[in-house]
Amino acid sequence: MTYTALESKDDIQQAIEDLESAVKAEGEHISDFAGGLFWVPRYGFWAVFGGTDTYWNVFGLRRGEHNKNKIVQINPPVKGKNKNRQGVVAKDANGRRWLLHQGRLHPSKLRVTEEMFDEVSNRARVAVKFSTGADVWYHKVTNIDAPRSTTLKDLASFITECERVRLYYLHDKEFSDGETKVLEAEQSSSPEKTGTYTIPPQDEKIIDKKHAAIWKALVKHLDDKGIKHSNERVGRWGPDLRTINPKNRILFEIKSAGGASSIQQGVGQLLMYEDLLEKSYRKAIVLPLEPPSKILQAMGSLGVKLVTFEKSGRTFKFSNALSELLTK
Repeated sequence: MTYTALESKDDIQQAIEDLESAVKAEGEHISDFAGGLFWVPRYGFWAVFGGTDTYWNVFGLRRGEHNKNKIVQINPPVKGKNKNRQGVVAKDANGRRWLLHQGRLHPSKLRVTEEMFDEVSNRARVAVKFSTGADVWYHKVTNIDAPRSTTLKDLASFITECERVRLYYLHDKEFSDGETKVLEAEQSSSPEKTGTYTIPPQDEKIIDKKHAAIWKALVKHLDDKGIKHSNERVGRWGPDLRTINPKNRILFEIKSAGGASSIQQGVGQLLMYEDLLEKSYRKAIVLPLEPPSKILQAMGSLGVKLVTFEKSGRTFKFSNALSELLTK
């Protein structure tokens, strides 16, 4: 099929505004970041449509973690042709408008080129013709003129594919494949699809500064020990951190409050996401206090280890159980 680039400022602007409207119609406004960050729960992604003189359209998959989870920017030129802008809006032979992307990504301390993207992704490129007569090859992101559900589903699919490629180069194929399985499983069980299953709210993790401080202390501890880790949670709603070591895989779930419901949720997350990752992990729940002996015994029978934390100046320190986990 032939794709023809839209090059007029008005046409490009209208297309992006229509896509933004589709996102906002399904999304929840959760932050004023860059003019407005919207979380789309049905499809499990967030979006920002920002910029003034140029487009700054940013997408990610983890609610509340946009500062470290900017997976892909899809920015067309304001007008004309600009290969340095990774996005483009084009029409197909039937006049439908599409958003497309060249495949270049910029995860932390790494540049993923178009060629590197294609080495990992199985997606096929399509040629987009410009008024200069030049053909440039892009990956399709989504059909802006499709029914809204299709537009957003395909947008989420492309973001997930970018995350798979990003993690492949940040970590390795095993890590990337595991994360992809988790993201696909989470997407397949969205509340809107089943009508009965609901995912517990993660607002505590979004607003709990104590939780963030404990997470940072745990990350620093792992970094100081030279232990490679994910630097982010598993999937959208999974455990807070996992180590990357085939000989000692560990999942960590932090609960800044040690109540019964927090413990139950934490243990459930560890068990469920170990299964979704399809690998054997040691599992640790990080709590402020040791729970009652029978609860501790039940956790042990499920293979969940306890690590406790306490305030130490401006940071937190952890019980010896953490060192024991890391050295086995």
